[in-house]
Amino acid sequence: MLTLFTDPSTADLMGSNRVKRVLLTAVAGATLLLGGCAMGGLMPEKQAGANSSTIGSGSASSSSSASEIGESSLVFAQLPSSRPDVKVKPQSAELFAQSLAALRAADYALAEYLLGKITKIQPELSGPWLNLGQVYLVGDRTDSARQAFEQAIEANPTNCAAYNQLGVLARQEGRLQEAEGSYLACIDRDPSFPQVYLNLGILYEVYLGKLPQALKAYREYQDLAAVSGVEDARVKGWVIDLERRL
Repeated sequence: MLTLFTDPSTADLMGSNRVKRVLLTAVAGATLLLGGCAMGGLMPEKQAGANSSTIGSGSASSSSSASEIGESSLVFAQLPSSRPDVKVKPQSAELFAQSLAALRAADYALAEYLLGKITKIQPELSGPWLNLGQVYLVGDRTDSARQAFEQAIEANPTNCAAYNQLGVLARQEGRLQEAEGSYLACIDRDPSFPQVYLNLGILYEVYLGKLPQALKAYREYQDLAAVSGVEDARVKGWVIDLERRL
């Protein structure tokens, strides 16, 4: 089963010099939809960069325990398009179904080939571009991934998952204001997308030092997760920690 989450470069700051890698887990039982596209797929975590591994060792809060924990997973669209004005050709639909089977089997080379064919047949479909971007991320081809996410947005300006992933890439490359803009663009287009609030909250707290805004974003994430009957104990602890500090 494909699941959802967020950032490949995660650091865990859990004490006065508390840096370690964390494994990301999906929101149990949650089925997240974006513009008509169900999403999922967990991506292996990478080693955190120097900036995130050296942030405020003495004063780091418990919420820093996953510097962008919301970001780290692949977000696979389950439909080639959610735009009512775009008709999916039978050939594209068949290739897309085959690509999903390849993704579930972790056959990323085959998935890339099939998705590439779809983008040539119907470049106006957003789902194949989004999934192709995830496949590029598996191979650490970030430039190609970014271009694919941008194509996904061009095809469907309401594709929140693509904005979220662009925010992840911008954050990893130190372009923090751009990351914030991408996350906010996602929220503007789909305010019911939980992971982007988690990413935004961590960006505010760990990277921008905007603690009130971080607390607000974490609470938004909690509220949306609760709708699916999920309680994230980590984020609950982060909220308590921030409430004490503010």
